[in-house]
Amino acid sequence: MSELSKRILVAVVGIPLAVGLILWGGIFFKIFVLVLVWLGASEFASFIRSKNPNYKGYVLILFSILISSALIFNKKPEIILVSLLILFLFLIIAAFSFNLKAGPEYSIVSISGTFAGVIYVGFGFSSIVLLREFNLLLLYWRDIFNQESVFFTMNFAESITWGWLVLFVFISIWVCDSAAYFIGTKFGKNKLLPSVSPKKSKEGAYAGLAGAIVSFVILAFFFFDDMPIWVALVTGGISGTIGQAGDLAESLLKRDAGLKDSSSILPGHGGILDRFDSVLFVFPAILIFYLILSFI
Repeated sequence: MSELSKRILVAVVGIPLAVGLILWGGIFFKIFVLVLVWLGASEFASFIRSKNPNYKGYVLILFSILISSALIFNKKPEIILVSLLILFLFLIIAAFSFNLKAGPEYSIVSISGTFAGVIYVGFGFSSIVLLREFNLLLLYWRDIFNQESVFFTMNFAESITWGWLVLFVFISIWVCDSAAYFIGTKFGKNKLLPSVSPKKSKEGAYAGLAGAIVSFVILAFFFFDDMPIWVALVTGGISGTIGQAGDLAESLLKRDAGLKDSSSILPGHGGILDRFDSVLFVFPAILIFYLILSFI
């Protein structure tokens, strides 16, 4: 089977499955995200292993899953906070304990890489679920702080179908990537960061930003009547800027690790981190943006 055939087959099976789970939500969506966390953490461990051949990655994978579970299966902020504090305490102990047994060689790379991987993969994927259930998150936060936002009122939060919003963010990321690729290939003359990603151009980056903003604003206009236009503009802008930063960040890691792809688990597409590099930056940023609006 050719590479193109593999790409098409994975897309035909994977895209409807992902869209269905995003819109349906619930426990199956959360389990799906945890599977992505497991696979993504395993791939991140391979980056660290390129510097430390003896690195196992058990702590990274385990705590990425545990911290993600604490975030996506709880909505009450006080429970989330206590859970994260406990898990991070044990993460520190486990990361150093495993390295003490292995010896001092590569200790800085292994320990710092473990923490970076847990945050990058664990929080990145968890933010998809948190945004998908933002109305529930907002309800608990409002009860604790006993105030309602000027922008994100409960009526506004309930008027948004958050599954569709998550899907539209994914679409804006895809439009950004596609616009950057096609415009960059056709008109790109000025390199963006040649030492990290030689094929990317400034012209492509500008086109990607414009594509992300326009696509999200159009979708929000037709589906979210109560969303202020400036919120849609900023959301699309985050997809177009932070998303490209996430793409470059993963390229940086792969180049340092000497890898073409993070893995080959998705035939014709590379690995989980290859497909979700922009997502792991965009969704936490949008989640933080909406949380900030919730306190204004």
